[in-house]
Parts: sequence; C-alpha cells; structure tokens
Amino acid sequence: MITSLKLFANIIGVICMHVTGLIKWCYCIRYNEEIVHIVTKLEKCHVLCQQFDNCEKGTSISQIYKDEMEYARRWSNWYLWWSLCIYIYGVIHWCSNPFLAHLLADHTNSINQTFRKINLPYIGWYPIDIDDMENFICVYLLQFSGSISSVLGIAWFDAFYICMVLIICAQFQYINTILENTDFHNATFALERKLKNCLDCHVQIIK
Repeated sequence: MITSLKLFANIIGVICMHVTGLIKWCYCIRYNEEIVHIVTKLEKCHVLCQQFDNCEKGTSISQIYKDEMEYARRWSNWYLWWSLCIYIYGVIHWCSNPFLAHLLADHTNSINQTFRKINLPYIGWYPIDIDDMENFICVYLLQFSGSISSVLGIAWFDAFYICMVLIICAQFQYINTILENTDFHNATFALERKLKNCLDCHVQIIK
C-alpha cells in the first residue's frame, strides 16, 4: 500500500505538469488567430491612448501614459523572468536528482559496493533497453526536453496572460487619469473631443 502511494505521488505531479503544458501549447496553436487579434487590438488601443491632448497641470498626457506602460512592462518582465527561472530550476533539479542520489549513495556506502544503475527522472515503460548507456542517454534527453517544453509552454502562456491584463489595466487607469484631469469649464469642443477619445479607447479595450 505504501509503495503504491509513493508511486502515485511520484507520477501524479509529473502527469499534471506535462498535461498542463500540452493543453496550453494546444490552446495557443488552436486559437492562434484569436491571440493575434488580441495583440492587434492592444496595439490599436496603444495608438489611441497616445492621441490625447495635454493636461492642464503641466504634465503631458504622453508622459503619464509612458509611466503607466513602463509600470506594466516592468512587472510583466519581472513575472516572466522569475517564473521562467523557477520552472526551469524545478526541471533541472528534478532531472538531476537521480544523479545526485547515485553520487550520494556512492559517497556514503563502501567503495567496494556493487554498481547500481541510475534511474531515469520519470517512471515509465520503455520499448528499448535503458540499461544500455546510449539508450539511457537518448531517453534521458527526451525526458528532459519534454519537461522543458512543458514548463516553457506554461510559463509563456501565463506570462502572456499576465502581460495582457497589466496592459489593459494600465490603459484603463490612464483613461481614468485623463478624466480626473479634465477641466469641465473648458471649451465645449475640446471637452467633447477628449471624451470621444476616451470612449473610443475604452470601447477598443473591452472588445
């Protein structure tokens, strides 16, 4: 019973990681046109947000927008690189664990011990003899590359989603700042133009 639970615990996490990565890769491939459409919309919103007039308080609208987008860019990059480092470190640590365990066993036991084969990082059935060194290396590299592909799919998908949300929030915050700095005693034409620009930008963002 205990052996079965250990085997289950060793397999379930690996399966979930690979399935999650596969699903996100397939989603990006299947809905590639929709993703490109979203990026195009964000670019259009970016252009619209740069077409506002200057504030009355001396700080240009373009500078406010640059500050908002710089904030979103900084936190997007922070999430991307930290998540990549954590995911890749986890894969490297997992895949190197059999070698580390083997070296530790060699160090703690007597020198005259019999050679014990190194296990592969992931448990599975293999149609080839993995006791052969060349076959072992090939299977090991396949497992390692498969793990890296899965975590890259997870990391890039999540990073794109986080980046998109941060940019949208920054653009909404920018529109809010524009409206807060609006002097409603200005000429009707200028006020109407500013409100129309805000409305157009808002509509493009929520589409």
